Amino acid sequence: MYACVECGKRLPPRAKGGHREREYCSNRCRQRAHRKHKKQDLESRHLIERVCGRLPLTPDLSVGRDHWRFERTGLLQSARLLAARCDTAEAEARFLRARNTMLEDEAHTLRSLLADKEAEIVRLTVLLEGQSKRRT
Repeated sequence: MYACVECGKRLPPRAKGGHREREYCSNRCRQRAHRKHKKQDLESRHLIERVCGRLPLTPDLSVGRDHWRFERTGLLQSARLLAARCDTAEAEARFLRARNTMLEDEAHTLRSLLADKEAEIVRLTVLLEGQSKRRT
């Protein structure tokens, strides 16, 4: 005996000569699962677009429906994690750009200060040499 894929309720055994095994206990569960998968597909497309910048080329047709059904949740979770890492990396990049700008401004200020001090040294050296010549 199997269980409903959506709610977990036990399913009756398949009738003799019947079709394939049932997956859902009712049309309500079947529709709920379809809507949930449709929502997950849309969310995964948005996450893929966000992470990759585009949709993948084509789905792998050799992978069966049941394989994707069980792996979908893990893949969505991985995609969410990648999107969060992407957000973190973007925030870190913004911070580093701002820090770089601040350091460049500080370097420019220090270069200006250094140039002013070098000019002062030259002026004082000339003044000192002038005073030395007058004493002799």
